[in-house]
Amino acid sequence: MKLLSVLAFLLCVQPAAATGPLLIKRDLPGWEISKPDFYNAKQLYGYINGGAEVYLEYGFRQVTAQSATKGSHELQVDVYEMVNAEAAFGMYSLLRGACTSQLSGSEWSCVRPEQILVAKDKFLISVIPYDKSGETRSAAKT
Repeated sequence: MKLLSVLAFLLCVQPAAATGPLLIKRDLPGWEISKPDFYNAKQLYGYINGGAEVYLEYGFRQVTAQSATKGSHELQVDVYEMVNAEAAFGMYSLLRGACTSQLSGSEWSCVRPEQILVAKDKFLISVIPYDKSGETRSAAKT
């Protein structure tokens, strides 16, 4: 199962009060998954180092950040919880840029070499592969 597909599935089955989907070991077998870090509105400026104002204007609630590593391969998964689906889609629209492709089965997804974005319900999911290897890119799409 693809990582973003798994995250999208978790969005559908998790209670509304939950903080959002989390990356777990079975999502990426053989990869080390970090414990999640959570950042609220007051902490967002320090986490994303610029651009926080736009997220806050759109109704940012919290971001859950995790990394995954396998040898020299690394990727970052950030799940931004917004106030509602419209806010998540608004941020997606602002950030998406020129997409090279979309993920199968995900209506609001954008694949670019430097980032994969998905808007699903009240969540904006960002996956950043830190190296250009095929293994890391494949894991990011997963």
